[in-house]
Amino acid sequence: MNRYQRLRALSAFHSCTLRSARPDAFGGGEPVFGMRQSPIDIAPERVLPGAAPIEIRFEHDANFVRRTDHSLEVHFTEGSVLSRSGVVYRLHQLHFHTPAETLLAGVPHPVETHFVFEGDLGCFLVVAAFMRAGRSNPALRDLLAHVPDGFDEPSPFPSFDPHLLLPERLGHWAYTGSLTTPPYLEPVEWVVLKDEVEASAEEISALEALLGMNARPVQPMNGRTVREC
Repeated sequence: MNRYQRLRALSAFHSCTLRSARPDAFGGGEPVFGMRQSPIDIAPERVLPGAAPIEIRFEHDANFVRRTDHSLEVHFTEGSVLSRSGVVYRLHQLHFHTPAETLLAGVPHPVETHFVFEGDLGCFLVVAAFMRAGRSNPALRDLLAHVPDGFDEPSPFPSFDPHLLLPERLGHWAYTGSLTTPPYLEPVEWVVLKDEVEASAEEISALEALLGMNARPVQPMNGRTVREC
């Protein structure tokens, strides 16, 4: 797949129209190619050491917020990056899944935030951060206050700071998978953060009401290894 095709796939990832709240809306009747599909159920007792550390640097503001049939997205201007093993990935957008797509020992969190990064060669890396009920989250509260009324109508959102949607520590599990919406493109490098982010129960409920159920079911491991850092 060339770079143009990859960018078209990423565009489909952003704007996928999913009007059904049923789990089989994610993959029912869709041909899925490849043996490294996401999401997965992480079994901590089977994880091996050896994942490379990451560094994330936010340098510029968000660009706009957009509500789609599938999720709520924040898109970013160029400048925010993730570095891993000498490779630099640019932050393109973040979005949310309710409940979390990635399971931990069979259990989902109420919310999972996906930070979508893209490398120079068109390769993708997704950072997943779990969210649980606790203290109010200023970043999520700010975002919920700026949700556009209509669908697929980008609304300027230049002052958004995504730091508080990530935990302070970046210890994580890493594996190779896919996009979790059609066309389920492989390979995508996944970094699933171990520490959770807090948001109030009211904020989580508001996000759930906005998005409905937009999580793809977990996929077979097919012999893949999950490593931790």
